[in-house]
Amino acid sequence: MTSFRLKILGCGSSSGVPSLLGWGQCDPQNPRNRRTRSSALLEVNKKRFLIDASPDVYTQFRRENLQSVDVIILSHFHMDHTAGLVDMFFLSRLLDRKIPLFADTKTMTLLKKFMGFAFEEGGCGFLPHIIAYGGQDVLGVILDFFPLEHGKVMSIGVRCGNLAYTIDASATTERAQKVLQGVEKIVVPGRSFSGSCAHMGIDDAVQWCQGLGVKEGFLTNMNSSI
Repeated sequence: MTSFRLKILGCGSSSGVPSLLGWGQCDPQNPRNRRTRSSALLEVNKKRFLIDASPDVYTQFRRENLQSVDVIILSHFHMDHTAGLVDMFFLSRLLDRKIPLFADTKTMTLLKKFMGFAFEEGGCGFLPHIIAYGGQDVLGVILDFFPLEHGKVMSIGVRCGNLAYTIDASATTERAQKVLQGVEKIVVPGRSFSGSCAHMGIDDAVQWCQGLGVKEGFLTNMNSSI
């Protein structure tokens, strides 16, 4: 029997909370308002899948006492989701093995251009895999990947069993709606109350959850206005 759980490592927006300019509307006395940038850890049958490597992934791993990861999955190529790959490269050296890295073609191309050393033959670093839609075997675990609109680019969500994780989305897609049929729990991005051309607002996220008929929805990617 497959057992899995999803841990939110960071639920902040690209600037984090507090940002360099301060707390915004957030109460600094409430520890839940201290938000590192968005990453998540999916654990399936004792395998660990890191979804996005945010600039705060070092802090997140130290906080959670995480010492290994089996797979890295990237939703898209923006730096607030990939900058932590530098830390993951050093983790691969400590583990003395390559870490499988799943991403779309555009993300993988850019990473090989700017982090070519991490993809060299032999040694440590990352073992590249291109994400495929329609259910993909990832170390013996079937994950359903689906595309979401994120302004002018696409972001990739993932479903495992009755749970789904999405990040950085301005709108859903037809393929995503098909994959998400019957999902019971979903993590959705609600960057601000109003939203923008590249990000859902909280009202959009709630309406999406209601349309899917999920039992529980969880917000992530929240900025300092919330």
